[in-house]
Amino acid sequence: MKDYTKSNRLDNKITGLICDNWNKICIFALLVLSVYLRMLPGDALSGDATAKLIPWYEEIKSTGGFWGLDHEVGDYNMFYQFILAILTYIPLKPIYAIKLSSCVFDYLLAGAVSAIVFELTNKNKVNAYISLFIVLFSPLVWINSAWWAQCDAMYVSLCLWAIYFYIKEKYLACFVIYGFSFAFKLQGIFILPLFLFLYVYHKRYTILNYLAIPIMMMISAIPCVIAGRGKKSIIRVMTFYIFEAGIWKKMYLNYPSFWCLLRGENSEEFFEILKSPAIAFTVIILAVFMTYWFNKKIEVNAKNIVFMAFLLSYTCVLFLPAMHERYGFLFEILGIAIAFINKKTIIPLIAMNAMILALYGNYLILGVSATNLYALAWVNLLIYLFYVYILNKDMVNKK
Repeated sequence: MKDYTKSNRLDNKITGLICDNWNKICIFALLVLSVYLRMLPGDALSGDATAKLIPWYEEIKSTGGFWGLDHEVGDYNMFYQFILAILTYIPLKPIYAIKLSSCVFDYLLAGAVSAIVFELTNKNKVNAYISLFIVLFSPLVWINSAWWAQCDAMYVSLCLWAIYFYIKEKYLACFVIYGFSFAFKLQGIFILPLFLFLYVYHKRYTILNYLAIPIMMMISAIPCVIAGRGKKSIIRVMTFYIFEAGIWKKMYLNYPSFWCLLRGENSEEFFEILKSPAIAFTVIILAVFMTYWFNKKIEVNAKNIVFMAFLLSYTCVLFLPAMHERYGFLFEILGIAIAFINKKTIIPLIAMNAMILALYGNYLILGVSATNLYALAWVNLLIYLFYVYILNKDMVNKK
């Protein structure tokens, strides 16, 4: 008769090891799957990658890699140009290298959401892990980085970490990280109203902390200075977005903003007429929110900080002129964290994601802007108003 004692001992050790580390194995398997998911788009090229990102990469590489930063390349800020320069030294196809840099920040983004959810849910590790993988497997996130090769995860991850450090009352770290987000995209400005409101209302930090923003932007220009662009690049990095803001001269750009409801001709003349009133209207709405929160004496806690960041950034994208479909990435990701503490927002979050995915699909698959922006603008406005009602009601409820 065969002796199964030894084999049983081995099996028991293997199964025991698996059972004891089941959660870790599942987490590792999901992380591997998330990496595989980002490999699937492969050589897929978006219009932005073909017309901008790859030509910028090739220009930097052909002019000396890092030393090719001695002149301005493209219309993204200097630190992104520095990242492209570093990527030229990686032995990968240009599109793979560019996508790799974006995908790395997906994990920094997911980590920020997980850390915020951990604080929002009384340090619940299960919720933190679930939120981590929701972000990593979110179609909006992996399409943005792995297919589109865009860098929205870069600035949004830094904005979310800034919010996290504010929640943890580490104000200097908050503004250092927030300032660094501007080295990637101007859209980090969408949560500046939050920090301005908290400065006046919360009174927990000095106005000198705001100096971290320009200082970090100047530091981000140092690689270009070393490469030979000159000290003027320090000034250039501070004024870069002033010139960028004037590029797009349409009230809406493949995003169902409030101004789609006017059904006017989306021309440059239409833009020049409505641009200033649209900005003023947005500022008024932001001021109404802040006045309401002042009068209601809302508590400044982790939950309310996240709610305010969501509402203020959503307001900016919905009502400001010249908004693209990717500009809502910040509040769309914040919506995931919010769903963990207010279950009523799950349905509008799904609806918002479906709407944005439709816009992404039009551009990436069909190569055109959405033709039904008027109808989608109504949907977007209703989602926004639902969030305004639900979140404000939650914020003023002391219980």
